Amino acid sequence: MYKKKHTPGPWRAIMEPTESGAEFWSIYGANGEAVEYMTLRNGGELEANARLTSAGPELLEALKLLLSSAHDYQTGIAEAEAAIRKAEGNE
Repeated sequence: MYKKKHTPGPWRAIMEPTESGAEFWSIYGANGEAVEYMTLRNGGELEANARLTSAGPELLEALKLLLSSAHDYQTGIAEAEAAIRKAEGNE
């Protein structure tokens, strides 16, 4: 039913140092390759955007689990809560 068209997760967000001192975040996939690079553009939202982006694979899997396994609702809830914690930086 669902086909993966994205870099496999889990993803992780890491703030990378720069010579200019600007904020720069990299998102890495499970294979260690960079998935996304993010630089500061809109005030202090960069870290939150990086966390949300890096939680993408877990959020997608949790939603698919909730939709496809209504009989195992508690497992789906636990996965969704874990993905939300990651997206909000509360791992």
